[in-house]
Amino acid sequence: MAGNFCTGNLVCHQGKNSQATLFGQISQQQATGHPGACTELRAVLFATLRRDRQRMRSCNRRYRVAGYAIAEFGAALVIIIPAVLILGYAAVEAGIAITTYNALSASAAKAARKLAIAYAQDPATTVAAPQVVFSQVTYLNFVTSPTQFSIPANGWNTASNPPTVTVKCTYIGGQEGRPTFPNPDILNLGTQFQIQAQATCRLE
Repeated sequence: MAGNFCTGNLVCHQGKNSQATLFGQISQQQATGHPGACTELRAVLFATLRRDRQRMRSCNRRYRVAGYAIAEFGAALVIIIPAVLILGYAAVEAGIAITTYNALSASAAKAARKLAIAYAQDPATTVAAPQVVFSQVTYLNFVTSPTQFSIPANGWNTASNPPTVTVKCTYIGGQEGRPTFPNPDILNLGTQFQIQAQATCRLE
């Protein structure tokens, strides 16, 4: 009878899976004098407690792993997002700098050619007032003023064979309608940052 009762209780426990129910059944068996049933119920209770502890450890482990993953993801975002923004900004500004240099180089070459032609017609006036020729050369928003051109030291090399003239073209952002560079100027470089290119042409 005790065996049947105990079996029935085990089935009931497996259906409900409740520790409180097991405690109540153990107390009831102690009161009604079924020591064998109490022993089996205690074994089931200990197994249930052990299984619950294992489940709790497993859940806590999963929560810890998830917490670590979230923390690592957040740390990665803190590092990666600024790095991507800085690299993107640097790439854009580098592209603008290359475009600006190419424009200055083409403008310097054009100005040097015009100076060579003018020198063939009137050497003295051309050497004395090259700005007249420089005012004829512009390039979109990159070269907008003759003051961007200059002739460096020994730029008029008439003693060489063949004689040459060298013209330098300078870009300073934010002056005379030219776009600022870099933009935005996060390093506050202002007019300290300049882009220069020069070209040499043989005199006619």
